Amino acid sequence: MTSAFQIRTATAEDSAEISELIVNVAKGQLRNEFTDEGWELFLRLISRQTQQGLIADHQFNYWVACVDETQGKQKIIGILSSKNLNHIFHLFILPEHQRQGVGQALWNNYLFHLPSHSSPVITVKSSEYAYKFYIQLGFIQQQPRCIENGLAYTLMHYSRKT
Repeated sequence: MTSAFQIRTATAEDSAEISELIVNVAKGQLRNEFTDEGWELFLRLISRQTQQGLIADHQFNYWVACVDETQGKQKIIGILSSKNLNHIFHLFILPEHQRQGVGQALWNNYLFHLPSHSSPVITVKSSEYAYKFYIQLGFIQQQPRCIENGLAYTLMHYSRKT
């Protein structure tokens, strides 16, 4: 069971741990959804350097869920990032912390921080693995599953009540 966790804005110093978390989750849950070329592209997109640049980019918002470890250190157990406020770019939770409310808490935090003037429609390119989770959040499939640049996804949208 996931102990108490906190959600905070990610910093550039988190980029290596975020990249490692995404790689670890993706190896077990997404690898078979991508072609070899798509997997190589995905790894470049989630590298420490790329994550550091995206965290600093004003088009992106990054939040992490953390648990306290020994000696005052925190461990990142989940990440949600959005692009241009209305597109979920990354949502990854370590497997041992899935189905324990971390993803829901990150989603609620994201919705809380959306400005009232932002678009009422939120999109995501869902993996097959995460599809049911997004359905539970209220997302609706917009088009059949597709592969683009070797990356498989299903485009979904969520209509926010404003």
